[in-house]
Amino acid sequence: MRVKTLRDRRVRRRCPLALAALLAVALGAGGAPALLRAQENLVLKINGQAAPAPIERDNEVYVAVSALKAAGAEVTRLGNTVSIRFQPVAGAVAEVREAPAGEWVGNGLWRARVTEVKPFGSSTRAGVDLTLEIANPTGEARRVAPGLTSARLKCVDAKGRALEMGALAASGVDAALEQECPPGAQGTLTLRFFYPGEPPAAEDRIPGKLILQFDPAAGKFSGGDPTLTILLAPPPDGS
Repeated sequence: MRVKTLRDRRVRRRCPLALAALLAVALGAGGAPALLRAQENLVLKINGQAAPAPIERDNEVYVAVSALKAAGAEVTRLGNTVSIRFQPVAGAVAEVREAPAGEWVGNGLWRARVTEVKPFGSSTRAGVDLTLEIANPTGEARRVAPGLTSARLKCVDAKGRALEMGALAASGVDAALEQECPPGAQGTLTLRFFYPGEPPAAEDRIPGKLILQFDPAAGKFSGGDPTLTILLAPPPDGS
């Protein structure tokens, strides 16, 4: 599991505590706000809640300082200097147990999101490849396993049919989950799930959910059942 720490990185899209947004402060020369307009087609959510619309200019996305604060950032301004600091805080996203792909879910000890969903296959072999990021928001190093293993990663399609992980792939996933994850760091896993036996027709191969069934006895999770669910299929209206 590739581990990335906050110490060596600027705040950007893959920062584990940035909650899936490009976090930038829209300031012009001398610290004055630039004259930018919010993009009506962009929607920003912080921990699953709607936030002020972001602004896009020159292929950069800018969000309001209030949105950064809602994401858990410590924001201070001294003269013309705006300082932003992200602190690993256990339980920061504890109430978000289910969210669409691309958004973070968390249970107080771990946070996760799916960043890529790629169905694959033919008439005889089909499934889905998922890119899963797992982050440690706590202040201490820890291992994902044994609280979460390949056997506790469940994938179902849009009709509730279970997909399976091959034995070789599961072994690799378990080895990655056994690695120590430093505080404020994250790792990336590639998961491949297959339909057992003959797959359904191509038009019925719609990814549904990835379920992370954490063992409740594996740590002091926040707020009851630590299971996390990531919705893989887009909403019916395509939004």
